[in-house]
Amino acid sequence: MATVRSGTKGQKTKCALALSRLSENNECKSEIVALDGIPVLIKLLRTGNGAQKECAVSALFILSDNAENQDAIVAGGRIPLVVKLIQLSNEITYAVRALDAFSANEKSQDVTGAADGSIVRLVQLVCGRNGTRKEHAARILMNLSMSSANVVRITRARGIRPLVALLKMDSLSIKSIALGTLANLAKDTKTHDAIGSSDGISECATLVYAGTDDQKLTALAILKEDRLKTAIATPGVTPALVQLISHENNNLKQRAVLVLNDLCPHLDPAAVRIAGGIQPLVTMLRAALMREEEGIEFRREIITRLLGLLLQDPENIEAVAATGVIPDLVSYLRDGTWFEQMFAAQALTSLSLNDANKQEIVSAGGIPPLLELTRSGSAIHKPFAATVYPV
Repeated sequence: MATVRSGTKGQKTKCALALSRLSENNECKSEIVALDGIPVLIKLLRTGNGAQKECAVSALFILSDNAENQDAIVAGGRIPLVVKLIQLSNEITYAVRALDAFSANEKSQDVTGAADGSIVRLVQLVCGRNGTRKEHAARILMNLSMSSANVVRITRARGIRPLVALLKMDSLSIKSIALGTLANLAKDTKTHDAIGSSDGISECATLVYAGTDDQKLTALAILKEDRLKTAIATPGVTPALVQLISHENNNLKQRAVLVLNDLCPHLDPAAVRIAGGIQPLVTMLRAALMREEEGIEFRREIITRLLGLLLQDPENIEAVAATGVIPDLVSYLRDGTWFEQMFAAQALTSLSLNDANKQEIVSAGGIPPLLELTRSGSAIHKPFAATVYPV
């Protein structure tokens, strides 16, 4: 360690390489930290030659995979020094890699975010042409965005538009990093306008269509957080969600239904029909009827509610009835949960506006459960049941 501090260039390079290799050994990691090796390595980032910097950043990366060492780096006040290095043109690549490793530590996130000029500089690097720096900077912002204080800082630094721009890149890893950051930012409702005005919603819709399964899930999380009407009007959102309702991945399918449920009160009911979403919803409903598992009742309630909301469009009545769902809705009147009964009665109220559907409700045995709801249902159930009952 003393040689790294005061040796010749050649000696420093050899010792830096040795430290890099020694840091791979768990016992040596603790000793390097105990001997105050982290400040020495950070100094090499600032003053060393290319080989020394490479060894230093490699050692710092390895050291920082240990939570105790990460805490030591933060407690030693070394984060602001590394942040200063990302301001220097000759040191950026090395420093940003080290900061990437440090930023995974929760305790370092507020320290890094609060350091003078750190967020603004990281946003600049995200906008830059150097792909390596861009990816490291984006990942640092993703880690920092786990802190609510840093969400505010990233927004003030106008970081949302550059992050949305990353969603258009060919790199799968950069897209995933940017999505993760935007998902963290979207948890703060004050970011929604900026995400929408930066084309973030349409880019999320594109990834729901064509991204990896993990990207689809993250994009759905963003769409679920952003409940603004501007998001619903964005071209491609509804078709993208409808596409996932038929996806083979059950997790994606269920997330898509939850997002549609959140957005449906603001959605044009015809849009789901036009996108071909009614039959897949009914198929999901029937599959849920056949299974008994954790959360299945909630899923049935959500889909039944969605059908009821979609039936507010008169043109959807024929399309829903054509799926043959009326007997399923009647079964909910008989045996469903409180919510299933309510949503089924609401859906049947709309369906009963059609004479042919009235006859099918009767044929499916709908009169006895409707009569029972008019007599003993809640104040919410009774109006719906009474409207359908005169069929």
